[in-house]
Amino acid sequence: MKHIYFIYVFLYNETMVKKNKIKKESLCLNNKVIADVYYKDNDTAVTLYLKQFLKQYKRLIDFFDVQPPKIYIYFVYTRREMDKHWGRKSKITAMVDNKNPYLIYIFSPLVFKKLTTHKKYEILPTIIHETAHTFVTQINKRCFAWANEGVCQYVEGKNIHNNIVKKENWGWFKKNKILIDPVISWRIIMEHEGYKTAYLIVKYIIKLCGKQAIIDILSIRRTNHDKQIKQKISKILKSDIDIFLKIFKKKLKLV
Repeated sequence: MKHIYFIYVFLYNETMVKKNKIKKESLCLNNKVIADVYYKDNDTAVTLYLKQFLKQYKRLIDFFDVQPPKIYIYFVYTRREMDKHWGRKSKITAMVDNKNPYLIYIFSPLVFKKLTTHKKYEILPTIIHETAHTFVTQINKRCFAWANEGVCQYVEGKNIHNNIVKKENWGWFKKNKILIDPVISWRIIMEHEGYKTAYLIVKYIIKLCGKQAIIDILSIRRTNHDKQIKQKISKILKSDIDIFLKIFKKKLKLV
């Protein structure tokens, strides 16, 4: 069924390219196509970001030490179109497709500021963030969401200037054992300052234990059949998770 879906997506996309005057540009690295990028043929604003993207893509290879197959990046021009890809009304800026982990949608620079709450300088970091998800997929398709989202923020160059987290959200995070819960939805975690908390934890782990620690955590398969998840993460952190979180809590400013 997966192969049928990919064939359908390919045919659909090629039809849309012809119908809507969409331009396709292939990006190459070491004589290999790493990405096909689709955008309106009159959208000259995209070119600048594509040049910068290649440099950042090399940095992702160095960080993750893996490389995904060719990815597909589609620049989107209306909120209605983005909502269609998301599956419901949204406030998102970009996304990886729900079925194809190598297909990315992001608002074009022409509408980015108008249709999102973000500034134009955030376009490239957003592309890098979504692309980082494709690298994580190469490591493990079923990794823990907090590690996935946290590390993608880290490599995009996220620079959060404070450690302020709402007390009730940190309490919820601990109560629900987010670091080891294999089934809880990221969409639920998002509602409790999930992005910020995940980023701060990943940043702290890398600072404390090195980059390989978070790569090793990403490698742990998220499944409710594994009763050793807590022990595995504790071993990587060289500390019991509960003790680790107590120490990490001191780095936060709870309000």
